[in-house]
Amino acid sequence: MEHEVKVKITEKDYFAFQKEYLMNSKIIKTAIIILSCLLFFVLILDIFLKMQFSKIFSDILPIIFILLIYLIFLPLIYRRSYKSDKILQEEQTLLLKEDGIHHSMQRGSFSYTLEDFSRVIFGKKIIAIFVSKQKALLLPRHCFSSKEEEQAVEAFIKAHYVKDTKNQK
Repeated sequence: MEHEVKVKITEKDYFAFQKEYLMNSKIIKTAIIILSCLLFFVLILDIFLKMQFSKIFSDILPIIFILLIYLIFLPLIYRRSYKSDKILQEEQTLLLKEDGIHHSMQRGSFSYTLEDFSRVIFGKKIIAIFVSKQKALLLPRHCFSSKEEEQAVEAFIKAHYVKDTKNQK
C-alpha cells in the first residue's frame, strides 16, 4: 500500500514543527523542570528570609527578563531559518511506501529506507519523520484532503515507520 502526499510547508508549519520538537525534547523538559525548581526555591527562600516584595521582585526580574528575551528572539530565529531555506519552501511530494519514502521536489528527489528513520513525532498540527538528529520530513496535517486520509496515513506511519512505540509522541 502507498500514500502520496503533496506538501507545501508554510512558516506556521515550520513553527509548529519547532514547537513540537522542543516539547518532545528530553533536554528541554529537564531544563524546564530545573528552572522551575530554581525559581520556586528562590521565591520560597526570599519570602522566608526577607519578606520584602521589592527584594523578591529584584531576584526574579533577571529570570523573567531572560525568558522574555528568549520568547522574543526564538520566533525571529525560526523565521530567519525558514526564509533562508528555499528547498523547504518548495512544494514537495512524499510517496509513503511500506519499505520507505520517496521524497521528490522540483530540484530533485531522494529515497529514504526504513533504516533511515530514527523517530516520529505526531503533533497536533504536524507529523515529523526524522531521518537524522536534525532533519525531518514534515507532513502538515492541513495537507490532507480529508480527516479519513489523515487518519489512514497516520496509521500507516505508525504501522511501518515507528520502531519503538514508547518513545514516539
